[in-house]
Amino acid sequence: MLTLVTGANGHIGSRVVKQLLEKGRKVRALVRKSSDLSGLKGLDVELVYGDVLDAAAWDSALEGVQRVFHTAAVFNTRLNDESEMQRSNVDGTAQMLAALQRHPVERLVYTSSVAAIGYTRDPKVVLDEATWNTDPIDVYTATKTDSEKLVHEAVKQGLPAVIVNPCTVLGPGDYKPTPSNAFVLLALQKGTPVTFNSGHTYVDVDDVAMGHLLAEEKGRRGERYVLGGTQASNDVLLAELARRRGGRPPLIKLGHAAVEVLGWGVELKAKLLHQKPLFTRKKAHKLIDYYGYFSHAKAATELGYAPRPLDQVLDRAEAWYREKGWLGSK
Repeated sequence: MLTLVTGANGHIGSRVVKQLLEKGRKVRALVRKSSDLSGLKGLDVELVYGDVLDAAAWDSALEGVQRVFHTAAVFNTRLNDESEMQRSNVDGTAQMLAALQRHPVERLVYTSSVAAIGYTRDPKVVLDEATWNTDPIDVYTATKTDSEKLVHEAVKQGLPAVIVNPCTVLGPGDYKPTPSNAFVLLALQKGTPVTFNSGHTYVDVDDVAMGHLLAEEKGRRGERYVLGGTQASNDVLLAELARRRGGRPPLIKLGHAAVEVLGWGVELKAKLLHQKPLFTRKKAHKLIDYYGYFSHAKAATELGYAPRPLDQVLDRAEAWYREKGWLGSK
């Protein structure tokens, strides 16, 4: 069985490739020539070079393929040209769906995100697959929502697809690092003097990769599955990271009034330096009292998905940062 993995050099994609190879599968990877292939080093993978926007590249990549894992996406909150996310995440998905009409496969596992499910202002609310994001906080969440909807429309036309929605992914194999790992890494490197009311669901990348393979094997066509882990508030997470660093947890909790003042200063500095601001007042106000707590009960029941606890997730993430030299020796 020949399996195609797109975005195979990425954090999730490279771990999906690794687990497929461990099961004896033959894997083809669609990657760009400019991609960093560190995540595929030493792996027995057939490489096809091309862009997800290129129909000819899709035709080459899908030749003789029975299964597809589409993990390719741009996740970067600091892009100067955010239209890159629209092109890759939405237009690239549309190109894939068109190509699958020309080259039908047995199964597509589509990597969406909990960004497509949405978030809540109430920390007591735990969301699941029944919800859709109707108020995207940024371009990334908007594009992941729009691209997943394209897949559901294709399912109605007969596409044998199953969708997975990973939560905040941490852990080894992230060479960039992605925004999720970068946040935790920064807290371990320098500490964070401030916090704010918020929370997310954290999961190890290898558990997410395992969830992809379980969805391929056991997932129901057209269904979406949250690949979650442990729900933790900012206060809990940053206190734990401070303990690991040997420092103090954040002493100051920011509210809306404080970010209005700080945001004004950050925006002004960026404007004077002709740079993109680290954050804007508009986005900062949205991030406060913003919770992403998700249930993976459906994946546990239907797929047998069983993620590891947060302490192990952070152990593995910290070990990866040290291996890459991003943290000093312990």
